Amino acid sequence: MKFLVWSVGRERSEYAPMEQEYLRRMSVTTEIRSFENDSRLIKALPAHSTVVLLTEHAKPQPSSEKFATWIQQLLNSGRKNVVFVVAGAFGPSKELSSRADQTLSLSPLTFPHRIARLVLVEQLYRALTILDGRPYHH
Repeated sequence: MKFLVWSVGRERSEYAPMEQEYLRRMSVTTEIRSFENDSRLIKALPAHSTVVLLTEHAKPQPSSEKFATWIQQLLNSGRKNVVFVVAGAFGPSKELSSRADQTLSLSPLTFPHRIARLVLVEQLYRALTILDGRPYHH
């Protein structure tokens, strides 16, 4: 399985070194990509992927341990890719929202997409360390 962390908006690099460090440590191949708009992102979605849309409105908001359990379920699902989508500054289009198989909330707070993406990548890394029994999460 591969995790794809996709976002809408201009790419900025101030968080890239931190994202790359988490990606380097992960036991699951994870790629980050930015798109100009929702339409281009939708066109690039791989067939038979699970699409998870990040939104502050999703319920419930999982703890890190519950998130890890959910990640394990995704890993066991047999899907080739899980695409985590961080929408742009004005939220997702109706088309993008309707394409989502699931939604995920990192917090009830609203974050700039660059920060949300970094938090997501860190939480993916944390979930994998929980599943692997490594001491990162305490």
